[in-house]
Amino acid sequence: STVDGTVFTVINPDYRLGGYVAAKGVDLLLNGAPAGLDELPAGVEISAVVNPVDQKIRQARAAFTEHEGVVSAVRLEGGQKKMYLAGGQGAFTISRSAAYSYEDSYAAADIEDIPFGTGALDALEEALPGMPVRLHIAPSSREAQYLAVKRRVVLGTVRETAKSNGEIRFENGLTCRLLPGAPVKRDREDSSLEAIRPGDHVAAVLLPDTGEVIGVVAYSNVIYGRAIDYVRKNRTLYILDDNGRYISFYLSSEALIYRWGVRAAADAITTGSRIRVITGLGGQEAWRLDIAETLSGKGVFSGYNEKTGFISTREGGRYRISGATCFYKNGSPVQPEDLLPGEQVELEYAVTPSPTGDVLFSINARSAAQPPVLTASVV
Repeated sequence: STVDGTVFTVINPDYRLGGYVAAKGVDLLLNGAPAGLDELPAGVEISAVVNPVDQKIRQARAAFTEHEGVVSAVRLEGGQKKMYLAGGQGAFTISRSAAYSYEDSYAAADIEDIPFGTGALDALEEALPGMPVRLHIAPSSREAQYLAVKRRVVLGTVRETAKSNGEIRFENGLTCRLLPGAPVKRDREDSSLEAIRPGDHVAAVLLPDTGEVIGVVAYSNVIYGRAIDYVRKNRTLYILDDNGRYISFYLSSEALIYRWGVRAAADAITTGSRIRVITGLGGQEAWRLDIAETLSGKGVFSGYNEKTGFISTREGGRYRISGATCFYKNGSPVQPEDLLPGEQVELEYAVTPSPTGDVLFSINARSAAQPPVLTASVV
């Protein structure tokens, strides 16, 4: 929805050329039954009547059939991608313009990564054998044009790998075993477990029942920070990273952009956005950009629990801190222990799935105490 109303558009951004706004009181049928706009699921086939004067939709007919199952295989047959579901449900042809969404749960994840989501692991197939999936089939083409894939994911930094038993050990304490034959990509190239190095940023997809790894994507250079500016003319992105460095990247037309795991365009980049940049070893071109959905608020500081890693406010807010959380008092950097109960605070955070809770990006406390007086003497 927009300020002008509900917009009908192609779900896949690669094929999106615009959209049409639904007129007030639009006549809408979903699979032949009257429905409201809020009842319309994503990824359904639409036929509509548009008023030529105001270009708004007056009548719309939506239709789809739904299939759920577990992926057993994905094959290319006769130039068409086909997905087979376990249990004898047969094969479904995937439209070339199909859109994918991901419903992720995390076996473990670095706190810094959770606000960005996982998005598509584009170096792998969109859906791997063993993943639960829901397909929306278009009645006219009998092709799947929308797939909602459920994944069990690990996001984190590699501590070490063990070739002898196929294990990946993460800095967050989790250890996973790679299923023999599972695809491994590193820096967008076909790779192997042996090529993954300590410090690599890894997204691993797990089998829901056994926890074994069925696919790995690793990157050697991942940077966290804030967007300063994006210049469309030369496709240059300027950021301030978490180490206080100003860096620029070339954002090619092939670069992938995600906003909380959903494909987006470059116009989603706004000044001050919290971002994660995946780049090549040279560090000049951004391969992928993830944008977090950030919120801001105010409150009264209640306390900091170092053991649980949460900051709380008197209003009932609880915010998880990470290694990237910035703490300020009257605009000056401080430690979390320097914040005092009763101080007014301004917070910037991201809402993330349970049980992580809201992840805190920054907190600035306002204190009435005067700063220390600085004096100098010259001898």
